[in-house]
Amino acid sequence: MLCAICVNFDVRKLLLTAAAQRPKAFVNPTVPEAYECLRPAIPHFFEHHPNLLSLRSSADECDLCAYIWQSFASNAHPNELAQEELLRGTSAQRIFIGTAAWDATLNGLPHVAVIQTGERGAMRTLASFEVCALRGHEPVDNRDLLARSIYNDSGSEECLQLAARLLGDCVSKHKSCCSQYPTSSKLPTRIKDTEGISPKLIDGSGRSGIFAALSYCWGGDSNFILTGATEQLFREGRSINEFPPTIRDAINIAKALGIRYIWIDALCIIQDSDEDWTREASRMREVYRGAVVTIAAACASKTSEEIFWERAVSTGPKCWIDWKDGDNNQPKVFLRLGSEL
Repeated sequence: MLCAICVNFDVRKLLLTAAAQRPKAFVNPTVPEAYECLRPAIPHFFEHHPNLLSLRSSADECDLCAYIWQSFASNAHPNELAQEELLRGTSAQRIFIGTAAWDATLNGLPHVAVIQTGERGAMRTLASFEVCALRGHEPVDNRDLLARSIYNDSGSEECLQLAARLLGDCVSKHKSCCSQYPTSSKLPTRIKDTEGISPKLIDGSGRSGIFAALSYCWGGDSNFILTGATEQLFREGRSINEFPPTIRDAINIAKALGIRYIWIDALCIIQDSDEDWTREASRMREVYRGAVVTIAAACASKTSEEIFWERAVSTGPKCWIDWKDGDNNQPKVFLRLGSEL
């Protein structure tokens, strides 16, 4: 249910207006297309409630007002929520709904921003949302402006297929990405070949190809490393089941993305050779730069932990609003707090 103010908010028109903004005049002389997708904010697109007190009063009966108020209240100091504080300063100013500045090459989509303008034009953000559609229930028009409901399991086949498609679009369709990331790079000195069920260590010197890199935390006392004594075993190939979970997942991710080679420092640098480590460590910058993608094991604190986790997807009530495309049976989209992900 929406209040008499929110029912007039047209989120479709807002996103179309944001997408139609002219890029900011910022040109990189070496990569002319690099900043062509940088778009300015539209902070005052829709006049909302006259102040925070009005917003709070409406939150009892309006889903959108409640969503905005809850976002603000959850991050505000308790003193800011007192009645007298809601009647002065920035809290007493008009609330607007618009978009934040965004770059399609980084954020991908414009985010809805709810703001108040204070003294000297300073703005504060009360809430920030992505506009989302349920998978399989997207509006027919301008669906590229909408995010999608996320997968509960980041290691699911559907999720990895999506990642592969997005990476493929990135390197083949995005002008700035095509110019910055060649489809083939000089391979590192040594690299893992993921083909088959027994990944092998091979020499990459003098060869070119597409490869991934892994960024992760070793943690603990992992002994699954490349040394002078284990090098021959790794070159012959070791069963994927022998690999620690973090590294095993990274290899499976690379394979799902259609990438044959992956660079993992512990398995591509001879760990008990000071000479090799010094030489290869000095080349890490070029390795990560040359990788078509870097897999970041953000949830694993050591190699014995998996990369994939069940995600705590919000099951609370969603704020549904109409996607006003002119159809008599208007499709619904929902807002997702920027902090949820």
